[in-house]
Amino acid sequence: MIDRGFLRRPGLILPATLAPMGEALLALVLGPANGVALAPQITAPPPLDLFHDLRWISVYHDSWLTLGLELAALLVLRALWVGWVVDRSWPVGAAGGEGSPGMWRSFRRGLLYYSVAMVLLLPSVVLLFGLAFTHLSFLFFAAVPPALALAVVLHHGATGQGRGRWWWRPSWRGAAWILGSFAWLTAAGGVAGSVPAPIAVLVAGAAGLANARAWYGLVRDYTVRPRRRPLRALAPALVGAIFAFVLGGTTIGFAVAMDDQAPAGVSHRPAWASGPAGRPVLVAAGFHSSLRPGAPLPLPPGFEGHRFSYVGVDRSGNPLPYSAADTQQSLIVSATRMAEQVEALAAAYGKPVTIVAESQGALVARAYLTVLA
Repeated sequence: MIDRGFLRRPGLILPATLAPMGEALLALVLGPANGVALAPQITAPPPLDLFHDLRWISVYHDSWLTLGLELAALLVLRALWVGWVVDRSWPVGAAGGEGSPGMWRSFRRGLLYYSVAMVLLLPSVVLLFGLAFTHLSFLFFAAVPPALALAVVLHHGATGQGRGRWWWRPSWRGAAWILGSFAWLTAAGGVAGSVPAPIAVLVAGAAGLANARAWYGLVRDYTVRPRRRPLRALAPALVGAIFAFVLGGTTIGFAVAMDDQAPAGVSHRPAWASGPAGRPVLVAAGFHSSLRPGAPLPLPPGFEGHRFSYVGVDRSGNPLPYSAADTQQSLIVSATRMAEQVEALAAAYGKPVTIVAESQGALVARAYLTVLA
């Protein structure tokens, strides 16, 4: 029989399109309004759909019990959704004349898929949760690329499980659909978050339509397209490689950062010993930085630079040398030491102190300004 085609599948297209529009409308009406950028992802192909859900749940719970109940409900609803979508996307006459596996079979096996995917995506969700209130850019690069890599590897899990076959079987076509989904969901989120409400809802709906086509493409790829049978352990090996790369890359990155952020500090002689001139600037480096005695910071005429020290200042007001390990302390402790250094500079110069900070140094500065200043 001839496949009816994508546009003749209202059972797939309508829910995949209306759900993002509904979430966008709820975000705009009930808040948070910036949540409209996430709305197109609610019907994204797996496991990007789960990634969307976990980011909402990581914020909207007030106890461990609530979190557990929300996660359990999420697994059930996602398994039901994948059963519905697979059944409505199944090509007529696919796989040697076999029909759809049915919603119940897809539900049971989809439940296993989303349970495993939830565990694998958890580190990325936690990092993005930290990014939401710290605004440390490196958390984004430690969270999103691994999540996308997992999606590329595990994309056939939800569709393949419905047939009762093992789901460690990525394909090039499926990977293309996932990467394409990531591209249009990123674009749709950016547009929806910056246009008037009616247009944002329409943009979410357009992204939902594209999501439906991606689901259809994934199911068709699994059931119709002839392809070689990859090694059963291919995807587990790739998943292990992803986590090894992330952990190893993070370790190497911090090691490099320790060298890069080991700037020459200020000299032991107070900068104002011969009379302060210009405007004082306090420069706060980030996590795993270090400070050694050295020459003053080169700044434009009219400014005098001083390094912030995570261990404080000596009796003469000089910042004490510190090591990378000294940056691993409470923000309030670091902020208190920043307050001492700012007060010493302000008293010596008789002028306001400008703070220039990066990464963790910016968090210290924020804590100082909001709590101690």
